[in-house]
Amino acid sequence: MSARDEQELNELTDAIQSLAGQTRSFVQRQFEAAEREVVAKLKESEPALGAVAGAALLGTFALASSYRLTVRVIEKALPPSPAALLATAGFGAGATWCAVTALEALRRAPAPLPSETARAAAADLEEAAREGR
Repeated sequence: MSARDEQELNELTDAIQSLAGQTRSFVQRQFEAAEREVVAKLKESEPALGAVAGAALLGTFALASSYRLTVRVIEKALPPSPAALLATAGFGAGATWCAVTALEALRRAPAPLPSETARAAAADLEEAAREGR
């Protein structure tokens, strides 16, 4: 191998190592930006998620404490089986309303995906491709 071939090989090796380092740095920055964006979006969704958890917990407590009372009150007008069916339907309708309300709130919240980071990375790659031409 001639000295010139060896020099070209060393230059190519250096260029590959430089490209690998730049690529690693770029990918690391994109991951960090994506992480920051996802965390920010999740924090923005916290109130809605807290409302879902609160609704579930309070709904369970209310159901446990009031179901029997509701059935007893309805049993004054209906036999036990229809009274239990009516109470179950009423609680089911309430649970459905809570779920629909929570889903609407979650739909209004932004998706916890790094969409801004993806756009920025795409723009950076397009710019790098133009510069490389």
